Amino acid sequence: MKYTTDLSAINWLKPAFNTVGSGPVLKVSDMIPNIFASYTALLPAVGIIEGFPFDEINLQDSSITQLNKNAAIWEQYGTHSIHRVPNYTLTKFKDLADRFTIPYDLSMVKRLEWGKGGFANQNEFTAIKLTALLETLAIDNQLLLYIEDYWRWEAVYQLLPSAEEVVYYVTIKEFIAFMEQSFFDATLYLFPPDLSWCLFNVEDGFCPIIGTSEEVGAAIRSESSLETLQTTWESEL
Repeated sequence: MKYTTDLSAINWLKPAFNTVGSGPVLKVSDMIPNIFASYTALLPAVGIIEGFPFDEINLQDSSITQLNKNAAIWEQYGTHSIHRVPNYTLTKFKDLADRFTIPYDLSMVKRLEWGKGGFANQNEFTAIKLTALLETLAIDNQLLLYIEDYWRWEAVYQLLPSAEEVVYYVTIKEFIAFMEQSFFDATLYLFPPDLSWCLFNVEDGFCPIIGTSEEVGAAIRSESSLETLQTTWESEL
């Protein structure tokens, strides 16, 4: 993976990435300048355990009876076992939102009761679908990558010169590999040299968001195998 310590390639981002966390609510506008006509959230692949008894799990009841009941269900479906992989079936966040009667927007990440264990992100499938999307956008497979929180990741420490900030020249395969190694949780920006689009991801965020032209954004939302949500520059993350 090639890199440069010349950070001029990310001058267009400043001061956006220096304001992350500056307000009570993080927005798209905290992450990126408003230079794109369309912003699209690229939701992760998600799986659900068919027949999982969500109504029988109660995370607020701390009684011994309920705690034992929760534990028995988790043991039955293997959701908390290092020796078993739960049998997840791919679904959509739209279906989860409908099932649990919550808004179908980026607030889902805070509203869904992940602790119940009957559904979970499926990173392997997310990586496959994200790769397919990037292959339609990056014609020559050469992209620039800036990892803002580079100091958090062991994989980065093995690549950086003297722990300095750098801009990487990456292939799609290299980018996806880093996303997987960082559990899709690094704060980063991926973009082509012509700045025709930019994908960014934020620590503890729900999913990457990509800024594009109106035409490309509409195509992504209608044609991508990824589940997507249209957002705006003022959308909350």
